[in-house]
Amino acid sequence: EASIGALDACYVEPEARGVGVGRALLDDLVRWFESTGCRGVDAAALPGDRDTKNFFEAAGFKARLITMHRALG
Repeated sequence: EASIGALDACYVEPEARGVGVGRALLDDLVRWFESTGCRGVDAAALPGDRDTKNFFEAAGFKARLITMHRALG
């Protein structure tokens, strides 16, 4: 059964942003997931983090799930 790749974190130093570093890293990672037989890749953006959301959407990702959390104790 094909699996789903999971991108837990992606960060580019502010002084290195805007020149395609993040996109190049993401594209390489997506190609690697594809080469291992993954049928998709999931990535996360925190609520209100529009820069990250826009970054993933520009790379072809689509929002499809909102995860709710309630702290206990």
